Amino acid sequence: MSPVLNDGIAVVLALTLLDLAGGQADHQLSYFEVIYVFLADVGGGIFIGLVMGYIGYRLLKYVDNDEFHVEILITITIVLFGTTMADLMHVSSKQAAVIMGLVIGNEGRSTEVTGIAGDYVFKFWNLIQDSFATMLFVLIGLEMLVIPLRFDYFAAGFFAVNLVLLGRWMSVFIPIKILSVKKNFEPHTISIMSWGTLRGGIPIALSLTLPEFSGKDVIITMTYVVVVWTIIYQGLTLPLLIKSLVPNNKN
Repeated sequence: MSPVLNDGIAVVLALTLLDLAGGQADHQLSYFEVIYVFLADVGGGIFIGLVMGYIGYRLLKYVDNDEFHVEILITITIVLFGTTMADLMHVSSKQAAVIMGLVIGNEGRSTEVTGIAGDYVFKFWNLIQDSFATMLFVLIGLEMLVIPLRFDYFAAGFFAVNLVLLGRWMSVFIPIKILSVKKNFEPHTISIMSWGTLRGGIPIALSLTLPEFSGKDVIITMTYVVVVWTIIYQGLTLPLLIKSLVPNNKN
């Protein structure tokens, strides 16, 4: 649940700042206005997601799990209607979709036996997720074919890798140090959690949706370098790091 919610908030924040940068060029926004727009965008999306997710949950409750095609159609309809309503109300349709998925996914599995939603519903949406993730990587690959292969672009990408790692380390270090006052953590938790973060579809999608401007090629290249670095290098070396830090680990 947490990674999905984090991704949803990241998308909302990025798109909100992008809209503010493009639509408010003639007006100097205060920090309060930026925070207000962001909270209104996220809050409205969460509200619609909760309402539509609950409606979807109640509808699925009255459908037999053997009628998986009906369940799938219900979830598709709920998502389309909810996101359309969010767009009309000028709030975050992305956050609404995330919350709808969390409500239906968690409540659908919380009941006895197979749950309110049948297994085919979850298999269908997992297939959709994997398909879109594959399409995003194909798109970024095609985009790289038309971007000039410049050393300074890739150098900026490796500089971004260090910034991302530093940001990840700080986001892990600070909460753990605060929580360690009342809770004990395993040794090397900060190192493993900092190195174990993997980037994927979200940054790729956000970089490709940027409007045309002089620095877009640099941002796409930097995103490509960061994503490839985390997946290939950090992903492949994470087991070695765990074994070196935790010699008795059997996994």
